[in-house]
Amino acid sequence: ADLRAAALSRAAAAGLVVDNITIEGRGHTSRAEVAAVLQPHMNASILTVDLTAIRRSLESLPWVRDASVERRLPDALHARIEEHKPLALWRDGGRVRLVSEQGTVIPVTDVRPFVNLPLLDGADAPKHAQELFRLVATEPALARRVTAASRVGARRWNVYLDGRVEVRLPGERA
Repeated sequence: ADLRAAALSRAAAAGLVVDNITIEGRGHTSRAEVAAVLQPHMNASILTVDLTAIRRSLESLPWVRDASVERRLPDALHARIEEHKPLALWRDGGRVRLVSEQGTVIPVTDVRPFVNLPLLDGADAPKHAQELFRLVATEPALARRVTAASRVGARRWNVYLDGRVEVRLPGERA
């Protein structure tokens, strides 16, 4: 323990402490959220900072899908985050939730900035949304008109164009 303390003390004297933190990829994630994760590591020994713990903390933020953190000797930490990309809204009982391109629910409380996204309905709709939008994208003129889609019987979709025209897509073969 004494040897470790002496080594860390010498490393600090040599300037091996976190003096600079950079972040890349932040869009929806607020500066305050990122600062709450990274700021506590300022002035810590760069050799003992737990990069895995920082990565996990970043990935626990609502918008962050993936994160990486690296040391940049002698005195910097660099974090890179990849945020969820909103694909649609999903009516989940009485709530409207935001769905990512990967079909996961993005745990944000305010979905108002995304009201122009298509609205999905159905228990398994988020999980199958990407395949629906991939199919619809094959017809770009129609894809732009999709305002909602309802997952029916966990096997097919009803797609709504311009909020009023219903298109019943065929079901998957079992």
